[in-house]
Amino acid sequence: MTELAVQPNAAVPSPSQVDDVSGAMKEMMLSNGQEFEDLKLPLSAADGLIKRPFAAPLDTSKPISRPPLTADQEKLYETLLQRVLAWTKLPTTSVKSSPESPLTDSERLFLTRECLLRYLRATSWNAVQAETRLKATLVWRREYGVEKLTSEYIEIENATGTVMRDVQSSSRNNNLDVY
Repeated sequence: MTELAVQPNAAVPSPSQVDDVSGAMKEMMLSNGQEFEDLKLPLSAADGLIKRPFAAPLDTSKPISRPPLTADQEKLYETLLQRVLAWTKLPTTSVKSSPESPLTDSERLFLTRECLLRYLRATSWNAVQAETRLKATLVWRREYGVEKLTSEYIEIENATGTVMRDVQSSSRNNNLDVY
């Protein structure tokens, strides 16, 4: 496991926050009947060098909610949604003149509201570009067989301990980010 050093400027939770989490963790049980307390997991960065995952997120670690969509953004979302709902077939590969096949249920489930909004934000609210990118993503997923990557398919990697990591250098803070 990767060891993470505590950043010197990192916000350290107050003792009362740590006590609140500690109290809640004492009451929780793992599925095998073992208590979280028995695992001796760190509760915050104040525990020093972190060698194990945190026991639970702190109460202060809540994602910032996005502001509501403007009227123009809502209109662009509705436009993209209507275009996506009209899709019945997509090419099976990215090769020109590739045969088309109907959208599967799982592909339709991929196209959630949040997915459409994510593509709209990525294209600076350009519905035509977002539609093009969405189609390209679905074709790529078909071409590379993403739906075949089930837990049973990758079970051998879990059993043998194979881990894939992507290390990127962040130029802003000269840290390595491991995913």
